[in-house]
Amino acid sequence: MFNSQEREYIIKYKYHGGDSSPIYKYLLSPLAENCVHYFIPVWMAPNVITFLGLMFSFLAFGVTMVYNPTLAIGAPRWLHLLTGICVFCYQTLDNMDGKQARKTGSSSALGMFFDHACDSINAGVTVIAVGSVMGTGWSALLFMCYGCTFIPFFFQTWEECYTGSMLLPPFNGPTEGLLMSITISFIAYFFGSETFHSRLFDLPVDFLPSQNDYIKLFDYPCKESNEITVYRISLLIATAATFPTCTLHIIRVVNHLLRENKSIGEVIAAITNTLPFLVYFVCMIIYVLNSTIAYPKFAILTTLMYCSSFAQLVMYIMVCHILHKSLSCYYHVTIWMTVLLSLYLKYGSLLIEDPVVFLQGETALLLIFAFYSIVSMISYFEAVCVEFAEVLNIHVFQLGKRHES
Repeated sequence: MFNSQEREYIIKYKYHGGDSSPIYKYLLSPLAENCVHYFIPVWMAPNVITFLGLMFSFLAFGVTMVYNPTLAIGAPRWLHLLTGICVFCYQTLDNMDGKQARKTGSSSALGMFFDHACDSINAGVTVIAVGSVMGTGWSALLFMCYGCTFIPFFFQTWEECYTGSMLLPPFNGPTEGLLMSITISFIAYFFGSETFHSRLFDLPVDFLPSQNDYIKLFDYPCKESNEITVYRISLLIATAATFPTCTLHIIRVVNHLLRENKSIGEVIAAITNTLPFLVYFVCMIIYVLNSTIAYPKFAILTTLMYCSSFAQLVMYIMVCHILHKSLSCYYHVTIWMTVLLSLYLKYGSLLIEDPVVFLQGETALLLIFAFYSIVSMISYFEAVCVEFAEVLNIHVFQLGKRHES
Protein backbone atom coordinates (compact mmCIF):
# COMPACT_ATOMS: atom_id res chain seq x y z
CA MET A 1 0.00 0.00 0.00
CA PHE A 2 2.91 2.38 0.72
CA ASN A 3 6.16 2.93 -1.19
CA SER A 4 9.57 3.08 0.49
CA GLN A 5 9.50 6.87 0.92
CA GLU A 6 6.05 6.80 2.50
CA ARG A 7 7.15 4.01 4.85
CA GLU A 8 10.02 6.23 5.93
CA TYR A 9 7.60 9.07 6.67
CA ILE A 10 5.42 6.75 8.77
CA ILE A 11 8.38 5.52 10.81
CA LYS A 12 9.83 8.99 11.42
CA TYR A 13 6.54 10.77 12.07
CA LYS A 14 6.39 13.03 15.14
CA TYR A 15 3.23 14.75 16.29
CA HIS A 16 3.38 18.53 16.70
CA GLY A 17 0.56 20.38 18.37
CA GLY A 18 -1.13 21.40 21.57
CA ASP A 19 -4.17 22.90 23.20
CA SER A 20 -3.85 26.57 24.20
CA SER A 21 -7.10 26.57 26.16
CA PRO A 22 -6.57 27.70 29.78
CA ILE A 23 -9.25 25.23 30.87
CA TYR A 24 -7.31 22.39 29.29
CA LYS A 25 -3.97 23.58 30.67
CA TYR A 26 -5.04 24.09 34.28
CA LEU A 27 -7.91 21.62 34.68
CA LEU A 28 -8.41 18.91 32.06
CA SER A 29 -4.76 18.14 31.37
CA PRO A 30 -3.84 17.66 35.06
CA LEU A 31 -6.98 15.53 35.50
CA ALA A 32 -5.98 13.29 32.61
CA GLU A 33 -2.39 13.13 33.87
CA ASN A 34 -3.51 11.95 37.30
CA CYS A 35 -5.92 9.40 35.83
CA VAL A 36 -3.11 7.92 33.75
CA HIS A 37 -0.75 7.90 36.72
CA TYR A 38 -3.12 6.28 39.21
CA PHE A 39 -5.52 4.17 37.17
CA ILE A 40 -3.89 3.10 33.87
CA PRO A 41 -1.42 0.18 33.95
CA VAL A 42 1.79 0.57 31.98
CA TRP A 43 0.95 -2.42 29.78
CA MET A 44 -2.24 -0.83 28.36
CA ALA A 45 -1.89 0.48 24.81
CA PRO A 46 -2.97 4.10 24.22
CA ASN A 47 -5.28 3.00 21.40
CA VAL A 48 -7.27 0.92 23.90
CA ILE A 49 -7.94 4.11 25.88
CA THR A 50 -8.95 5.93 22.69
CA PHE A 51 -11.30 3.11 21.70
CA LEU A 52 -12.89 2.98 25.17
CA GLY A 53 -13.61 6.70 24.89
CA LEU A 54 -15.34 6.17 21.54
CA MET A 55 -17.43 3.38 23.07
CA PHE A 56 -18.82 5.85 25.61
CA SER A 57 -19.99 8.01 22.71
CA PHE A 58 -21.68 5.03 21.08
CA LEU A 59 -23.27 4.14 24.41
CA ALA A 60 -24.90 7.58 24.59
CA PHE A 61 -25.96 7.30 20.95
CA GLY A 62 -27.38 3.78 21.31
CA VAL A 63 -29.38 4.47 24.47
CA THR A 64 -30.70 7.70 22.91
CA MET A 65 -31.95 5.77 19.88
CA VAL A 66 -33.83 3.39 22.20
CA TYR A 67 -35.41 5.90 24.60
CA ASN A 68 -35.71 9.05 22.43
CA PRO A 69 -35.41 8.09 18.75
CA THR A 70 -37.18 11.27 17.63
CA LEU A 71 -34.76 13.52 19.58
CA ALA A 72 -37.85 15.37 20.84
CA ILE A 73 -38.38 17.41 23.99
CA GLY A 74 -39.46 15.37 27.01
CA ALA A 75 -37.01 12.45 26.99
CA PRO A 76 -36.33 10.75 30.34
CA ARG A 77 -34.08 13.00 32.40
CA TRP A 78 -31.72 10.17 33.31
CA LEU A 79 -30.93 9.93 29.58
CA HIS A 80 -29.55 13.48 29.65
CA LEU A 81 -27.45 12.62 32.70
CA LEU A 82 -26.09 9.55 30.92
CA THR A 83 -25.21 11.65 27.87
CA GLY A 84 -23.32 14.17 30.01
CA ILE A 85 -21.38 11.43 31.79
CA CYS A 86 -20.55 9.68 28.50
CA VAL A 87 -19.31 12.90 26.89
CA PHE A 88 -17.19 13.65 29.96
CA CYS A 89 -15.71 10.13 29.90
CA TYR A 90 -14.96 10.45 26.19
CA GLN A 91 -13.26 13.81 26.69
CA THR A 92 -11.18 12.59 29.62
CA LEU A 93 -10.10 9.38 27.89
CA ASP A 94 -9.28 11.36 24.73
CA ASN A 95 -6.96 13.53 26.82
CA MET A 96 -5.45 10.47 28.49
CA ASP A 97 -4.38 8.47 25.43
CA GLY A 98 -1.60 10.84 24.40
CA LYS A 99 -0.27 10.99 27.96
CA GLN A 100 -0.24 7.20 28.12
CA ALA A 101 1.64 7.12 24.82
CA ARG A 102 4.32 9.44 26.18
CA LYS A 103 4.43 7.52 29.46
CA THR A 104 5.05 4.21 27.67
CA GLY A 105 7.18 5.66 24.85
CA SER A 106 4.74 4.35 22.26
CA SER A 107 3.86 7.54 20.36
CA SER A 108 3.56 6.82 16.65
CA ALA A 109 1.83 7.73 13.40
CA LEU A 110 -0.60 4.89 14.05
CA GLY A 111 -1.62 6.36 17.41
CA MET A 112 -2.10 9.83 15.95
CA PHE A 113 -4.20 8.50 13.06
CA PHE A 114 -6.27 6.25 15.32
CA ASP A 115 -6.94 9.10 17.76
CA HIS A 116 -7.99 11.57 15.05
CA ALA A 117 -10.09 8.96 13.27
CA CYS A 118 -12.00 8.16 16.46
CA ASP A 119 -12.46 11.89 17.07
CA SER A 120 -13.99 12.30 13.59
CA ILE A 121 -16.41 9.43 14.21
CA ASN A 122 -17.29 10.84 17.63
CA ALA A 123 -18.02 14.24 16.07
CA GLY A 124 -20.98 12.73 14.23
CA VAL A 125 -22.22 10.36 16.92
CA THR A 126 -22.18 12.75 19.88
CA VAL A 127 -24.17 15.47 18.10
CA ILE A 128 -27.16 13.10 17.89
CA ALA A 129 -27.12 12.43 21.64
CA VAL A 130 -26.72 16.14 22.42
CA GLY A 131 -29.52 16.88 19.95
CA SER A 132 -31.76 14.71 22.12
CA VAL A 133 -30.67 16.66 25.20
CA MET A 134 -31.65 19.95 23.56
CA GLY A 135 -34.81 18.55 21.96
CA THR A 136 -33.86 19.56 18.40
CA GLY A 137 -35.67 16.68 16.72
CA TRP A 138 -34.50 15.48 13.31
CA SER A 139 -34.54 18.97 11.85
CA ALA A 140 -32.41 21.75 10.42
CA LEU A 141 -31.59 22.72 14.00
CA LEU A 142 -29.70 19.44 14.39
CA PHE A 143 -27.72 20.26 11.27
CA MET A 144 -26.82 23.63 12.71
CA CYS A 145 -25.22 21.66 15.53
CA TYR A 146 -23.41 19.56 12.93
CA GLY A 147 -22.20 22.72 11.23
CA CYS A 148 -20.72 23.98 14.49
CA THR A 149 -18.92 20.62 14.85
CA PHE A 150 -17.94 19.51 11.35
CA ILE A 151 -16.79 22.86 9.95
CA PRO A 152 -14.16 23.71 12.63
CA PHE A 153 -13.06 20.06 12.75
CA PHE A 154 -12.46 19.97 9.00
CA PHE A 155 -10.57 23.26 8.88
CA GLN A 156 -8.40 22.26 11.84
CA THR A 157 -7.45 19.00 10.12
CA TRP A 158 -6.94 20.79 6.81
CA GLU A 159 -4.60 23.26 8.50
CA GLU A 160 -2.58 20.46 10.10
CA CYS A 161 -2.10 18.83 6.70
CA TYR A 162 -0.47 21.97 5.30
CA THR A 163 1.37 23.34 8.35
CA GLY A 164 2.39 20.04 10.00
CA SER A 165 1.04 20.98 13.43
CA MET A 166 -2.30 21.08 15.23
CA LEU A 167 -2.45 24.03 17.60
CA LEU A 168 -5.92 24.36 19.07
CA PRO A 169 -7.04 27.96 19.82
CA PRO A 170 -7.92 29.17 23.35
CA PHE A 171 -11.59 28.37 22.67
CA ASN A 172 -11.98 25.08 20.80
CA GLY A 173 -14.30 22.14 20.26
CA PRO A 174 -12.41 19.34 22.07
CA THR A 175 -12.25 21.42 25.26
CA GLU A 176 -14.87 24.16 25.54
CA GLY A 177 -17.21 22.61 22.97
CA LEU A 178 -17.45 19.31 24.81
CA LEU A 179 -17.68 21.08 28.17
CA MET A 180 -20.66 23.01 26.82
CA SER A 181 -22.29 19.72 25.79
CA ILE A 182 -21.66 18.30 29.25
CA THR A 183 -23.08 21.39 30.95
CA ILE A 184 -26.16 21.37 28.70
CA SER A 185 -26.72 17.69 29.52
CA PHE A 186 -26.59 18.29 33.26
CA ILE A 187 -28.93 21.30 32.98
CA ALA A 188 -31.40 19.12 31.06
CA TYR A 189 -31.14 16.45 33.75
CA PHE A 190 -32.03 18.87 36.57
CA PHE A 191 -34.53 21.11 34.76
CA GLY A 192 -35.65 19.19 31.66
CA SER A 193 -34.87 19.77 27.98
CA GLU A 194 -37.86 22.10 27.70
CA THR A 195 -35.76 24.62 29.68
CA PHE A 196 -33.76 25.39 26.54
CA HIS A 197 -36.90 26.43 24.68
CA SER A 198 -38.47 28.58 27.40
CA ARG A 199 -38.53 32.36 26.97
CA LEU A 200 -35.89 34.44 28.78
CA PHE A 201 -36.62 37.88 27.35
CA ASP A 202 -37.72 39.63 24.14
CA LEU A 203 -35.59 41.60 21.68
CA PRO A 204 -36.81 44.95 20.31
CA VAL A 205 -38.53 44.18 17.01
CA ASP A 206 -37.30 47.43 15.42
CA PHE A 207 -33.81 45.97 14.99
CA LEU A 208 -34.86 42.52 13.75
CA PRO A 209 -35.47 41.33 10.19
CA SER A 210 -38.82 40.04 9.03
CA GLN A 211 -39.30 36.33 9.03
CA ASN A 212 -38.35 34.37 5.90
CA ASP A 213 -37.88 30.70 5.13
CA TYR A 214 -34.24 30.63 6.27
CA ILE A 215 -34.84 32.50 9.52
CA LYS A 216 -37.79 30.25 10.33
CA LEU A 217 -35.82 27.17 9.37
CA PHE A 218 -32.88 27.88 11.66
CA ASP A 219 -34.96 29.43 14.45
CA TYR A 220 -33.22 32.81 14.48
CA PRO A 221 -34.95 35.81 16.14
CA CYS A 222 -37.10 37.98 13.86
CA LYS A 223 -39.94 40.47 14.09
CA GLU A 224 -42.52 37.69 14.23
CA SER A 225 -40.58 35.64 16.80
CA ASN A 226 -38.41 37.91 18.93
CA GLU A 227 -38.17 35.89 22.14
CA ILE A 228 -34.71 34.81 23.28
CA THR A 229 -34.33 31.28 24.64
CA VAL A 230 -31.37 29.41 26.07
CA TYR A 231 -31.29 27.33 22.90
CA ARG A 232 -31.11 30.40 20.65
CA ILE A 233 -28.33 31.90 22.75
CA SER A 234 -26.33 28.66 22.60
CA LEU A 235 -26.84 28.40 18.84
CA LEU A 236 -25.83 32.00 18.22
CA ILE A 237 -22.70 31.67 20.37
CA ALA A 238 -21.65 28.43 18.65
CA THR A 239 -22.32 29.89 15.19
CA ALA A 240 -20.49 33.11 16.00
CA ALA A 241 -17.46 31.16 17.24
CA THR A 242 -17.33 28.88 14.21
CA PHE A 243 -16.54 31.36 11.46
CA PRO A 244 -13.73 33.31 13.18
CA THR A 245 -12.12 30.00 14.06
CA CYS A 246 -12.21 28.83 10.44
CA THR A 247 -10.88 32.19 9.27
CA LEU A 248 -7.96 31.79 11.68
CA HIS A 249 -7.15 28.38 10.20
CA ILE A 250 -7.16 29.81 6.67
CA ILE A 251 -4.89 32.70 7.68
CA ARG A 252 -2.45 30.29 9.33
CA VAL A 253 -2.26 28.10 6.23
CA VAL A 254 -1.78 31.07 3.88
CA ASN A 255 0.95 32.56 6.10
CA HIS A 256 2.69 29.20 6.38
CA LEU A 257 2.69 28.61 2.62
CA LEU A 258 3.97 32.12 1.94
CA ARG A 259 6.78 31.63 4.48
CA GLU A 260 7.65 28.43 2.61
CA ASN A 261 7.94 30.54 -0.57
CA LYS A 262 5.03 28.75 -2.22
CA SER A 263 3.52 30.33 -5.32
CA ILE A 264 0.17 32.12 -5.35
CA GLY A 265 -1.16 29.24 -7.42
CA GLU A 266 -0.23 26.76 -4.70
CA VAL A 267 -1.88 28.95 -2.06
CA ILE A 268 -5.06 29.15 -4.12
CA ALA A 269 -4.95 25.36 -4.68
CA ALA A 270 -4.74 24.81 -0.92
CA ILE A 271 -7.75 27.07 -0.27
CA THR A 272 -9.83 25.50 -3.05
CA ASN A 273 -9.24 22.11 -1.44
CA THR A 274 -11.85 23.17 1.10
CA LEU A 275 -14.52 23.52 -1.61
CA PRO A 276 -15.50 19.82 -1.82
CA PHE A 277 -16.24 19.81 1.91
CA LEU A 278 -18.23 23.04 1.74
CA VAL A 279 -20.22 21.75 -1.24
CA TYR A 280 -20.81 18.49 0.64
CA PHE A 281 -22.13 20.30 3.70
CA VAL A 282 -24.41 22.65 1.75
CA CYS A 283 -25.81 19.78 -0.34
CA MET A 284 -26.32 17.76 2.83
CA ILE A 285 -28.58 20.46 4.27
CA ILE A 286 -30.39 21.00 0.96
CA TYR A 287 -31.15 17.32 0.58
CA VAL A 288 -32.34 16.72 4.12
CA LEU A 289 -34.57 19.79 4.14
CA ASN A 290 -36.25 18.95 0.82
CA SER A 291 -36.41 15.16 0.87
CA THR A 292 -39.68 13.50 1.87
CA ILE A 293 -37.93 10.32 3.01
CA ALA A 294 -34.53 11.31 4.45
CA TYR A 295 -35.67 12.29 7.94
CA PRO A 296 -39.27 11.12 8.04
CA LYS A 297 -38.29 7.52 7.23
CA PHE A 298 -34.50 7.08 7.24
CA ALA A 299 -33.25 9.62 9.79
CA ILE A 300 -30.60 7.48 11.46
CA LEU A 301 -29.35 5.95 8.21
CA THR A 302 -29.15 9.35 6.49
CA THR A 303 -27.25 10.88 9.39
CA LEU A 304 -24.82 7.95 9.63
CA MET A 305 -24.19 8.26 5.89
CA TYR A 306 -23.16 11.89 6.25
CA CYS A 307 -21.13 11.20 9.39
CA SER A 308 -19.28 8.33 7.68
CA SER A 309 -18.46 10.49 4.66
CA PHE A 310 -17.12 13.23 6.91
CA ALA A 311 -15.06 10.81 9.03
CA GLN A 312 -13.47 9.20 5.97
CA LEU A 313 -12.59 12.62 4.54
CA VAL A 314 -10.83 13.54 7.80
CA MET A 315 -8.99 10.20 7.80
CA TYR A 316 -7.87 10.78 4.22
CA ILE A 317 -6.50 14.24 5.08
CA MET A 318 -4.58 12.78 8.03
CA VAL A 319 -3.04 10.10 5.82
CA CYS A 320 -1.95 12.78 3.36
CA HIS A 321 -0.44 14.72 6.26
CA ILE A 322 1.55 11.73 7.57
CA LEU A 323 2.73 10.59 4.12
CA HIS A 324 3.51 14.12 2.87
CA LYS A 325 1.17 13.49 -0.04
CA SER A 326 -0.46 16.23 -2.07
CA LEU A 327 -3.98 16.78 -0.77
CA SER A 328 -6.87 16.54 -3.23
CA CYS A 329 -10.34 16.30 -1.71
CA TYR A 330 -11.94 16.37 -5.17
CA TYR A 331 -11.50 12.62 -5.59
CA HIS A 332 -13.28 11.67 -2.39
CA VAL A 333 -16.16 9.58 -3.76
CA THR A 334 -18.55 9.59 -0.80
CA ILE A 335 -18.50 13.40 -0.67
CA TRP A 336 -19.93 13.62 -4.18
CA MET A 337 -22.67 11.11 -3.34
CA THR A 338 -24.23 13.90 -1.31
CA VAL A 339 -24.18 16.12 -4.38
CA LEU A 340 -25.75 13.38 -6.51
CA LEU A 341 -28.61 12.96 -4.03
CA SER A 342 -29.31 16.69 -4.11
CA LEU A 343 -29.17 16.76 -7.93
CA TYR A 344 -31.52 13.79 -8.17
CA LEU A 345 -33.98 15.50 -5.85
CA LYS A 346 -33.80 18.71 -7.90
CA TYR A 347 -33.72 17.39 -11.47
CA GLY A 348 -34.66 13.71 -11.26
CA SER A 349 -38.33 14.52 -11.89
CA LEU A 350 -37.37 15.78 -15.36
CA LEU A 351 -36.36 12.25 -16.29
CA ILE A 352 -38.81 10.31 -14.14
CA GLU A 353 -42.35 11.66 -14.34
CA ASP A 354 -44.04 8.98 -12.22
CA PRO A 355 -43.82 10.21 -8.58
CA VAL A 356 -43.92 6.66 -7.22
CA VAL A 357 -41.00 5.55 -9.38
CA PHE A 358 -39.16 8.78 -8.54
CA LEU A 359 -39.55 8.08 -4.82
CA GLN A 360 -38.42 4.48 -5.28
CA GLY A 361 -35.34 5.72 -7.13
CA GLU A 362 -34.50 8.17 -4.36
CA THR A 363 -34.93 5.45 -1.75
CA ALA A 364 -32.65 3.10 -3.68
CA LEU A 365 -29.96 5.77 -4.09
CA LEU A 366 -30.13 6.70 -0.41
CA LEU A 367 -29.82 3.10 0.76
CA ILE A 368 -26.97 2.31 -1.67
CA PHE A 369 -25.04 5.49 -0.86
CA ALA A 370 -25.55 5.04 2.89
CA PHE A 371 -24.38 1.44 2.82
CA TYR A 372 -21.37 2.32 0.67
CA SER A 373 -20.38 5.31 2.83
CA ILE A 374 -20.52 3.37 6.09
CA VAL A 375 -18.72 0.28 4.76
CA SER A 376 -16.15 2.40 2.91
CA MET A 377 -15.30 4.39 6.04
CA ILE A 378 -14.93 1.30 8.22
CA SER A 379 -12.84 -0.48 5.56
CA TYR A 380 -10.58 2.53 5.08
CA PHE A 381 -10.12 2.96 8.82
CA GLU A 382 -9.20 -0.70 9.27
CA ALA A 383 -6.90 -0.82 6.22
CA VAL A 384 -4.87 2.23 7.28
CA CYS A 385 -4.51 0.97 10.87
CA VAL A 386 -3.37 -2.47 9.71
CA GLU A 387 -0.90 -1.06 7.18
CA PHE A 388 0.54 1.47 9.63
CA ALA A 389 0.94 -1.27 12.25
CA GLU A 390 2.73 -3.47 9.72
CA VAL A 391 5.13 -0.71 8.66
CA LEU A 392 5.90 0.18 12.29
CA ASN A 393 6.05 -3.49 13.34
CA ILE A 394 3.66 -2.86 16.22
CA HIS A 395 0.19 -3.96 17.30
CA VAL A 396 -2.89 -1.75 17.11
CA PHE A 397 -4.17 -2.63 20.61
CA GLN A 398 -1.05 -3.99 22.31
CA LEU A 399 2.29 -2.55 23.30
CA GLY A 400 5.50 -4.04 21.99
CA LYS A 401 6.84 -5.20 18.64
CA ARG A 402 5.03 -7.70 16.46
CA HIS A 403 8.26 -9.38 15.40
CA GLU A 404 11.68 -9.11 17.01
CA SER A 405 14.27 -7.84 14.51
